[in-house]
Amino acid sequence: MDRCPHCEHPIASEAPYCPACGQPRMLKSLLASRTRPAWQDTFWRVVAGLGIAWFLVVACTAFLREAKALRVARQAIEIKQVSRADEILTKFIQRHPKDDQGLFLATRAAIRLEKLPETASLRKRVQQEAPDLMEALDADIGEVVDGSIAGKGCQATSLLGYYDMSAVLGDPFRKRILDDTQRAARGCLASETSQRAAFQVVVGLVKRGVGLEIVEDTYLSPLRQALSQGHYRAAKNLAQNAAQISPETSKAVDSALEEVRGKVETSIARLEEVCHAIRSAPENRIGRFWCFPGSAPPAATNTLDGWGRSFSYKALNLDETLHCYQGFELSTFGADGKETDQNVDDPDTDISCRFPGRRGLDGNLDGFWRKRS
Repeated sequence: MDRCPHCEHPIASEAPYCPACGQPRMLKSLLASRTRPAWQDTFWRVVAGLGIAWFLVVACTAFLREAKALRVARQAIEIKQVSRADEILTKFIQRHPKDDQGLFLATRAAIRLEKLPETASLRKRVQQEAPDLMEALDADIGEVVDGSIAGKGCQATSLLGYYDMSAVLGDPFRKRILDDTQRAARGCLASETSQRAAFQVVVGLVKRGVGLEIVEDTYLSPLRQALSQGHYRAAKNLAQNAAQISPETSKAVDSALEEVRGKVETSIARLEEVCHAIRSAPENRIGRFWCFPGSAPPAATNTLDGWGRSFSYKALNLDETLHCYQGFELSTFGADGKETDQNVDDPDTDISCRFPGRRGLDGNLDGFWRKRS
């Protein structure tokens, strides 16, 4: 049993009105709508305005901070402080994994630090998020790759290591890096001190499945050029290195050297033949004395060496009584046709036979230039 809030008369709990005073059980003040004080409206407007302002300040600050991070990273790359740029961009990408400029700059930093696997991964993300940046990115990667390989000089281990890592980049960079590595190997051939490094690079590439075309480009083509220009010492070095790489390249070397070796063999054979003819000629002997002419006999002038030149004849030991010479020397001056004391750039320098003297030929004959059986 409840009581009426107006007259305190007992009233049933389910009765809506008081039976004594007829008033409703609920107070009129509770049924009437209440008006919010004006000060409360002002307060909440201020709070809302401050919230919006705070949000704008935070958003703008964050935007400016991120824009500054990209700007600083870009500048660091340009002034070659790549490690600093990489550190900034790593944190930036963690917060903004799909930001196209962040991914673009991070890829540029990674390739400069020779982080090739990371470069490949970031490049794929750029391709997904910002395909319009791919042309500029690939051009930058290509330039950096060229510079990185050129900067390694003739360090065979570094060159081959970079080539091994380049597999993750795929095309077109794999082919570009191979071409750059071959170019570096050819450059190393120019110095005698680095020719061994060039050989190690070529052998390493062949073992990694690169075709024997690299041997043609690096050794056989320069070999043929050196032979045509008469640079026989350089040709010998190229040939000896190329011949060690594989049986196929050894055969190719023999084929390239066949013409020069043939000329050397012809010179030797004809020199021995003419020497024997002069010694055996009856007119060059008077009784028990040798009597060789002062000028070249027909056997010497009519016979050419392998290089197409006449042999050089020199009479020795003038006998005043017989008015002739007791000996002679017959020589071929090799590929250059010039008499020199030490011409190491000639396959058969100053080969000669001398009579009287020991049997066989004298001179700077390099066995390398003899024909292989």
